Amino acid sequence: MTSPFHDDEFRIDGLPITSTTTVLQRRRLHDATAMLSRFADPVWDLFPALPDRHRANQAIHWDTYPQPLLFACKLYVFALVNVTEHAPRVAGSRADVLSIPSIWADLSHLRVFLRWLADRGITSLADATEIDLDRYYSHVREQPDSTPRQRKLLLAVQRLHLYRDYLPAFARMPIVVLWGGASAAELAGDPDPRRLGNRTPRIHPDVMGKLLSAALLVTETIAADVLPAARQMITMRALAVSVAADPRPYSHWNTTRWNAAEEQLARVLHAFAAAGHPLPGRRDGRRTVVDLTGLVHAGQLPHVAQLKLDPLRRRHHQQRPARRS
Repeated sequence: MTSPFHDDEFRIDGLPITSTTTVLQRRRLHDATAMLSRFADPVWDLFPALPDRHRANQAIHWDTYPQPLLFACKLYVFALVNVTEHAPRVAGSRADVLSIPSIWADLSHLRVFLRWLADRGITSLADATEIDLDRYYSHVREQPDSTPRQRKLLLAVQRLHLYRDYLPAFARMPIVVLWGGASAAELAGDPDPRRLGNRTPRIHPDVMGKLLSAALLVTETIAADVLPAARQMITMRALAVSVAADPRPYSHWNTTRWNAAEEQLARVLHAFAAAGHPLPGRRDGRRTVVDLTGLVHAGQLPHVAQLKLDPLRRRHHQQRPARRS
């Protein structure tokens, strides 16, 4: 979007956005004489909002961001700066509002994600699918970076996702739950050592006893069944994503995309068979058949559930024995 203001009016938490909108609107200013940055400026100077006057200036140079995603990113950063009441918080956050230095540091990690999207021809955050996010997660985990660095890269994407309700549709990732709701530390295998202890008021001992009994039931009995299945599900999904052909060029369901769905199913079946994975199954009369709707819901196939699945099911259900789920 080269001229985003002439057709549409954008608002972030009630603040109208124009090319001349002041960036630092709801932050306390520590330099009353400073020239404040405007939304359309190529550089946003955050120094007037820094309480530590000895800190090095922290400016955002927008020419280092992918041009197709630039306007959406500016709207997001404007929200980070100016949504100061009931701001979205990531799990384990110790502050009600992200500080200016933290925003500046977080953007260096978000820029990695935006460049990754742009390099793959994704020019709108609204076009980033769950499969794309899974691939980015795999990309981050495959890098030689330390686990704290990987945690920060994933955390930047999670924070962008948390602010989706403040952003226009083209600047939101259309994903309800990102990466299964796990924290960035859990995803990167890097628990944050700085996490504070529990500051919640103590629970009454009678209630705590019942909660403890329920927790023991879950961890000692139920988890024995659930965890192996969950781990296998994650492994199967990662395998399906790794062998998937990108369906993005097909914007509508037609013969071409139907063929692509069949090709994807063939890829998944072959990969699962080679790895020794079972397939989700369901009862169809007296026999167990492959549950294609289950594969769709697991994110292992395009959403062919909207179509008649019987032709695909008849063609493929005998390729590998299915396990009823």
